[in-house]
Amino acid sequence: MDIELARLALKGIETDPEHWYQAAYRCGTTCCYAGFVALAAGATWANEHSPLVRTPEGTVERVEQYAQRALRATLMQAMELFGGANTKEDIARLIDDFAGPEQQR
Repeated sequence: MDIELARLALKGIETDPEHWYQAAYRCGTTCCYAGFVALAAGATWANEHSPLVRTPEGTVERVEQYAQRALRATLMQAMELFGGANTKEDIARLIDDFAGPEQQR
C-alpha cells in the first residue's frame, strides 16, 4: 500500500477540514477520504456533483475505485479506509496499521 499517498490525503483533510465529509464520496463541494486520496494522486472531479473523477491518464472512474488503485490497497483495506463512519483519528490509525514496520510513525 502507498502509505505516503495515504498520509498525504489525510494531511489534506487536516489542512482543509471544511471540505471533508466522510459519509459521502462526493457531495457538492465536499468529499470523503477516497476523494482526498484521488485528488492527492492527481485526479480531478469529472463534474461538480458526481462521484466520478478524471484520472491523470484521462479516463473517468468512480472515485473509490481510483483511490483504491492509486493507494495500491486491497479491497478490504479500501473498505476500511473509506468507511462512512470513520473519523480522522480512525483513518490515521488504519494507515498506521497498514504500514509496515519501516513505515511506522
